[in-house]
Amino acid sequence: MMLLLPDDIAELVGSEKRLAARPKWDARSDPRYFVFTAPLVVANVMMGGFELRAKVSRQHLDRDALMQLEFVKSARERIGLARCQWRPFETHTNKNWGPPGHELRAFHGASHHHTFEHNYLPDERRMRAGSLPAAIPIHPDPTSLSGFIAFCGECFKISDINLLEMPDANADLFWVEK
Repeated sequence: MMLLLPDDIAELVGSEKRLAARPKWDARSDPRYFVFTAPLVVANVMMGGFELRAKVSRQHLDRDALMQLEFVKSARERIGLARCQWRPFETHTNKNWGPPGHELRAFHGASHHHTFEHNYLPDERRMRAGSLPAAIPIHPDPTSLSGFIAFCGECFKISDINLLEMPDANADLFWVEK
């Protein structure tokens, strides 16, 4: 069953946003990533269920990061609205239907952006099935994690993304793959 989004979801995604508070990286909940989820503020109102989620690799500080706008209906129902991935290890391949000029494009470890516009079906008030299946390249590719975060701030229209501090890599000095 597809989850319906609020009527004004396109407006929320396209609006200028702020972080409700300075996000804190969680170093304990995921053995491979530093993570956080932060509520977003639009027009001085904290929008219930409208959040920014981030994951940054503990081992690879020069790749494998993700930031995603989400609509959260409940603890078990999180709907990705737009996502940016910076030099991921996995490959993403677009479907045959789009985005225009990027049909069937494969991103092999390349940074890419799953835009809201290419993944939202406005007549049905839902996202396409398949966890944001359409993506476009990020160009130019950010050269650092801070550059990637700044790109996401611009891309998602989060004016105070600079409140986000880099995760403490020292906490991961002895990370080993299992």
